[in-house]
Amino acid sequence: MVDRVRLDKNGEDYFFKISKEDCEKLNADESTTFEKIISLDGSQITFIKIDKPEPDVNKIVDSLMEEDSEFMKELSNL
Repeated sequence: MVDRVRLDKNGEDYFFKISKEDCEKLNADESTTFEKIISLDGSQITFIKIDKPEPDVNKIVDSLMEEDSEFMKELSNL
């Protein structure tokens, strides 16, 4: 489906309006996360709905560092 939308501005932010019908088709609400992809030449922007947000990599690394702290200390001494 192709539809034209206008870029709007609110304060310092710009945004695209999405209709209620489009949100229903996407099964999206204000808590839905989208990945934004801008073409290299800046002529296209694509939004892809993220069904499951990627885990926070920093939290995973911190957890691994805590669990394997002795091993990590040994590695840093090599």
